Amino acid sequence: MQRMSVDECIDYRAGLEPAIHQLTRENLRSLLVVRDGDIIGILRLSDVFAAVYHTMTESSIGEDEYEGP
Repeated sequence: MQRMSVDECIDYRAGLEPAIHQLTRENLRSLLVVRDGDIIGILRLSDVFAAVYHTMTESSIGEDEYEGP
């Protein structure tokens, strides 16, 4: 069994932005979610993509208002 690295863990109170930063900085596919040193869950990169997609589709900006590139 491997020891978990600090870079592979994220506090349960951390938001999505720090999680994305950590996943991309360390080139990880998942993070162990910890509370008081105990693992309470796993945040997968696919979960992050789903959350970002959901946020984008639920935003109040209509397609006709988008001023993309």
